[in-house]
Formats: sequence, structure tokens, C-alpha cells
Amino acid sequence: MSTSKAERTLAVDHSSSVLSGRSTAAASSPGASPTKCASRYATQEAEAVARITKELEPIFDNLKCSHLLRAAAMWCVQQGAETLQDVASDETFVIDLADVIDLPRLKRNKFITEMTGHAPQLQYGE
Repeated sequence: MSTSKAERTLAVDHSSSVLSGRSTAAASSPGASPTKCASRYATQEAEAVARITKELEPIFDNLKCSHLLRAAAMWCVQQGAETLQDVASDETFVIDLADVIDLPRLKRNKFITEMTGHAPQLQYGE
């Protein structure tokens, strides 16, 4: 049984989507091109990264950590955030972000305070 290139492409796209946890409804709907769906998703992701980058920029400039800005924005979008409000509304998310981009302790605490409106709770051993 031979499969066409389009069928193989759709199968690969479906497998990738399943592994990444993304929905394949658009890719598997009749007439939808896997390339168009991927392109649309990439465009939406790029717009979200640009939006969050712009919103985070004053905070990172204030911390003198603008070299970490792009990585922070990309991580936020990869985690499902679309705006700074999405990030700031979840204190655990803010703390995870500070840890992922490896902010030094004092800058980390300033970042968390700025994002959440209050100083982080210190835990024993920190």
C-alpha cells in the first residue's frame, strides 16, 4: 500500500502535534494545508512573542537584563501566555520565568516584586 506525499506530510504533522500536545483539528480538516496551519501558528506565536517582548522591555531595562528579554518572551509564549497580564496573573509562572532565565537572586527578587506587586516569600534554604 503506497501513500502519497500529502498523506505522509499530514501524518508527520499529526504526529508532531500529538507529541507537542497541540490540536490537529485544523490540520486534519478537509482542504486545510498542513503548511498553512503551521504557518498560521508560527505567525500567531511570533506576534505573541513581539507583544510580550514589548510589554516586558521596561522591566528588563530597569533590571539591566535586556539581553535576557527575548528568551523570556519566547518562554512565556511557549508556556501559553499571550500578554504580560497572562504572565503576571500567576505568581508561580513569574517565579518559574525568573528561574528559567537564571536571574541573579537580587534581580530575581526585584523582577518578582515588579511583576506580582509584592516581594517573593523566602523559603528555608534560600
